[in-house]
Amino acid sequence: MPDRPLTRVLIAGDAEADLAGVRLPGFPAPTQVARGVAAACSALRLADFGVVVADVAGADDAMAILRAAGRGRPAARVICLLPAGFPGATDLLERSAYAVRRHPLAPGDLDRMVAEASALYEADRSIAAGAPVAIGDRGRWADAERALASALEGLFRELTGVPADREAREVIERAVRASMAAARQGTGGAGLVIALADALGTDAAQQEAA
Repeated sequence: MPDRPLTRVLIAGDAEADLAGVRLPGFPAPTQVARGVAAACSALRLADFGVVVADVAGADDAMAILRAAGRGRPAARVICLLPAGFPGATDLLERSAYAVRRHPLAPGDLDRMVAEASALYEADRSIAAGAPVAIGDRGRWADAERALASALEGLFRELTGVPADREAREVIERAVRASMAAARQGTGGAGLVIALADALGTDAAQQEAA
């Protein structure tokens, strides 16, 4: 198994959650368990966590944990686990969480999601700390980030007919951050992100011409 960053993981749940059943056998990171939404929010105020596994029964509890997780810099990635019979997550929950899943999960699914969320968090933390990027220079990465954000905003405008509002820009920012982190983790470098932005910009221009 490849080395993984030892991101702190918070396993949180409401009174109905079976937290004893939440296991991460393939993820050797330190974990902490918080029983109840209030305890989870308190833990997030007191310590830095990279990933939160929130096993809750409803969207309101999930959103409370998401708001607490969002105070971190960078924000912790939240994986929401909902009951099998949950009627449906709200759009806001789907947009705000790193992932939303219903019980039961297939073996290894949670471990994989935590590892992926951890990699994104660690990449964001390195950037926030001013660590040098591994591929290309800082200006090239900044250009790539701006180009991708601009292309996505252009696509949104073409698809909806209106400029991106605050909520749409927040979604675009998350997509850009995830794309940049994935590019840094891989081998494509900033050039791959710029090529993607160029392709998206071309698609938007073609839609406008049509």
